[in-house]
Amino acid sequence: MRFLLAGLLAIAAGAVAFLLLGVADTAVTASLQSAARGPASGFSATVHPGTYAVFSLEGAAVSDVSVTAPDGGRLAVTPSSEAFTWGPHREGLQVGSFEVPMGAGLTDYRVAATPAAGSGEVTLAVTTFDVVGFNRLVASGAIGILVVNVGVAAALLILWPPRASSGRPGRRPSRPTPAPPEAG
Repeated sequence: MRFLLAGLLAIAAGAVAFLLLGVADTAVTASLQSAARGPASGFSATVHPGTYAVFSLEGAAVSDVSVTAPDGGRLAVTPSSEAFTWGPHREGLQVGSFEVPMGAGLTDYRVAATPAAGSGEVTLAVTTFDVVGFNRLVASGAIGILVVNVGVAAALLILWPPRASSGRPGRRPSRPTPAPPEAG
């Protein structure tokens, strides 16, 4: 029985981790598909105050990302280069992030990037969804589920006392039959 429970715990951990990773990939894909997007040469993104991430949807590197406010001022962009997967077998690259200041309201900002040499055509996407941070969180959760369930399964195998065997599987050991009282 303990081997069955340990096996079920390990299988359940794998299934839940696999399901969690699949759901996470769906969330990332949905976020990127609904994000403001356009060519690296520049596009307009309607944003509100908050932190935004800029992605290269093809995974192509860029050497510079610029974000220009409607008044012509430029926002500081923190460059990054963190790869991730999304959609059916697609590689993306988080290339930067920027902060839209409070009081800006819903306004159009111009987002542009300079593709790295040899990158070809680059499509950018801008969203408040931090794909890389989310993927790290999901991976940590999946690893945590696996570690806990496999640890409990190992504890079951180690700590659960084995049954005394009577030589016949599935039977309790028989007690000796008491001798009949002597007549006397």
